[in-house]
Amino acid sequence: SQDDYADLSDAQLNWLKNQLANTSPEDPVFIFLHQPLKDTVSGSLSYLNPTIQDWYGVRQNDKLKKIVNP
Repeated sequence: SQDDYADLSDAQLNWLKNQLANTSPEDPVFIFLHQPLKDTVSGSLSYLNPTIQDWYGVRQNDKLKKIVNP
């Protein structure tokens, strides 16, 4: 359902980007979010029929991926 998606505001995404900018590449970073990013785990594969996968996840999937993997 629509309620199963994660919505991240621009303020949240900017906060994360700023936090990551203050870390060293050698520092381990863990980001936890209940909903998966597309194409990262079973059930999130966009190349399969959505009715089979019934994927729900982060609406700002592309923006978040650009922040965590620039």
